Amino acid sequence: MEDSPGRISAWVNLALVAARAGQRGELRRCLRAIAERAPSLLRDLAHDRGRGLSLSDPDALVEDLEHSLRMMRGNRSSRMVTYYTADGVPHVLDT
Repeated sequence: MEDSPGRISAWVNLALVAARAGQRGELRRCLRAIAERAPSLLRDLAHDRGRGLSLSDPDALVEDLEHSLRMMRGNRSSRMVTYYTADGVPHVLDT
């Protein structure tokens, strides 16, 4: 993470690990990093899912984070991060 802080998929995966392990502090840190680096991804994720991310429902949060990885379709880049919304429209993050 230190070498490639723009690698959004790594932050999402780290958030998933923290969520499943019940590490709320680490989860918050990861969500902040995602929000700072990829606000449009989170906005489009909320639109696709019909809800925003919430720490109060861990199961829904894990589902939403997993959905964000599906939106990125395996993109692991730290420079040209792409994702697709439910309508199939591609998006490029400015990282």
